[in-house]
Amino acid sequence: MIKEIEAMGNTYSKILKYTNDYRVYRILSSYTKFNRIQGGIEILDAAKFIEKTLIENSSENLNVEMLKFGGTSVPDWIGAPTGWIHRFTWIKIGDIELNSKQHPTLPVAHSPPSDGKVVGKAVIINNWNDPDEYKDVKGKFVVSDGISYIVYRLAYENNALGVLLYSKSSPPDAVPYKSLFLSREEANKYTIPAVSIPNYLVNSIEDKEVSLYLDADIKKDPGFPYVLAWIGDKNSKGPILMAHMCHPSPGANDNGSGTASLIETAIVLSEMIQKNEIKAPNETIRFIWFPEYTGSSVVFGSWLSNLVTEAINLDMVGVYPSDKDGPLKVISNSISSISKSSAAIYYSARLISKKIGFDRLSLSTYDGGSDHDVTIAYGIPSVMLNQWPDYAYHTDLDDLNRISREMLKLSSSIASLGTYILTTIDIDTYDFYNDLLNQIVFNHLSNDDIESAKLALKLLPEMFNLQKNEVDINTEGKGDNIIKSKPPIIEGLRTLAKYNLDLALKAANIINKNTMSTTVYFREAFFLSKNRPLKEIYLLLLAEYGRKYVNNDDLINLFDILSDSKIISY
Repeated sequence: MIKEIEAMGNTYSKILKYTNDYRVYRILSSYTKFNRIQGGIEILDAAKFIEKTLIENSSENLNVEMLKFGGTSVPDWIGAPTGWIHRFTWIKIGDIELNSKQHPTLPVAHSPPSDGKVVGKAVIINNWNDPDEYKDVKGKFVVSDGISYIVYRLAYENNALGVLLYSKSSPPDAVPYKSLFLSREEANKYTIPAVSIPNYLVNSIEDKEVSLYLDADIKKDPGFPYVLAWIGDKNSKGPILMAHMCHPSPGANDNGSGTASLIETAIVLSEMIQKNEIKAPNETIRFIWFPEYTGSSVVFGSWLSNLVTEAINLDMVGVYPSDKDGPLKVISNSISSISKSSAAIYYSARLISKKIGFDRLSLSTYDGGSDHDVTIAYGIPSVMLNQWPDYAYHTDLDDLNRISREMLKLSSSIASLGTYILTTIDIDTYDFYNDLLNQIVFNHLSNDDIESAKLALKLLPEMFNLQKNEVDINTEGKGDNIIKSKPPIIEGLRTLAKYNLDLALKAANIINKNTMSTTVYFREAFFLSKNRPLKEIYLLLLAEYGRKYVNNDDLINLFDILSDSKIISY
């Protein structure tokens, strides 16, 4: 297949020529000025900017609409935050003062106001999911790096003065982006303020006086915007390209880069089709920008889902790989279904990267954390283009200084070429899935996990429509229960805590074991659960991710917790 596409050299040379790195960088530069918090005012302004930019720069064959939805439209397995209009936040810890004009990520999103200046001492919570650690927090600020919503709930229920959140994985001087996603009812009930602080202030904070002021309005609800654009018949089927448009300013890489790159892709494809530089696609091409998870759960839970054949997600694609920032990844679809979009983006990424001399591209098994989770959950095969890890992830250091015009051009060009071949030729996925299988086996062998490597060679060829391998395996799974009803996915421990806080704390002991647990158990296990007992799900997870990330007892125990909380039923 790669040779077929390689023969289209004139096409991807044209795409590179039409993709304007100066333009996409200017778009991103303007976009980072919006403080794009879900439930806030400026995310509406950001949506208007996207709509205006598309209309002004694209050809007449690109149709554009800006729409809105209310929080009540968002399903419970995601949950919508309250309307939140933030004005100003200030904090003083000892002699150090910070404010939200300098650090837009200082207020924890959706935090209730402080009702004047609040002054007190702080107490550090080391084990955030242990309720006993909160017994002596009355009248003090709780300091923690745990799941924001759960820490906040436990702090409030133990009469804390407020919550100060930090992130151990962030650079020492970075103020992390944290959010509570409190519902309207919760925001009226839980009334203590929450602020983010940089790591360097944590170690000595218990010796210092803390003062803070947070001014925000949780009574108004501006609604949630999204922008939909398309080339072709509005009511015909075809692929969709998507990028989440939210997160606080500057948010240059996450996800200003995906937003701007997708705008550029829409402009380039519309212009090239209009000028007959490439032939008109056989299918309708759609582009969509929305708030992460809330937007995708609403739009793909509606009429749009029936018209979308494949989904391509652009999330964090603007930083050049370095010793601090990881490679550009093609993150493939769940192994639960065959994905032509995964193959198309992979082939395109290889060709474009080779053309411009980029050598930091990698292929990854399915990994969650963005809107492709939702499209897969709704039965739409999906792929994500993503740069990871990211040194400044979810902090105020994620600014324009980090952004590479070369990466913006590369990402936009990959998305354009991938979409073009997806809509004009019949994609053969064999080479892609053969490479993916080899990558999975290599991952297992790198971890000295011979057993999982054998399982991958035995079980995955059938999932990938590859030739079967004769491999002897002795691994067996446990768990005969079959899931009869479930939501499409569980967003995370926050969602579980809204059903049952005590069970969420119990589940945290499993989820906290490694960085892949949410992907493995709350995403991929759900996708694989159709008509399969838990023991079969376990073996497939083991084949895909290996013993480093998958444990049979953890899978059974976690799904029992979900059953006890009435989220799923056997």
